[in-house]
Amino acid sequence: KPQLALLDHGLYRELSEEFRVNYCHLYKSICNGDLAGIRKYSEYMQAAHAWKLFASMLTATSFDQVESRSLGTKKLSETDRSRMQSYAAQHMDGISELL
Repeated sequence: KPQLALLDHGLYRELSEEFRVNYCHLYKSICNGDLAGIRKYSEYMQAAHAWKLFASMLTATSFDQVESRSLGTKKLSETDRSRMQSYAAQHMDGISELL
């Protein structure tokens, strides 16, 4: 049965209401597989140029899983892990830029 786990790292800075609301909309779009919403709210988060990568980073999954709305429906296989590691290595510059 899928479960949602939230990890609270605490705030390192105070978030504006606009940022918080847009971030919530982004996560809602990710959970619903709403590609237009992911793109829209990634733009608000200054990540429009890499919206697919941004969604993958936030979910620690491939964009294929985000797109197919299959987040949390299965455990990652070793093949999936290897693919993710390879993808992360290939896109390290973009990941660093987004962070």
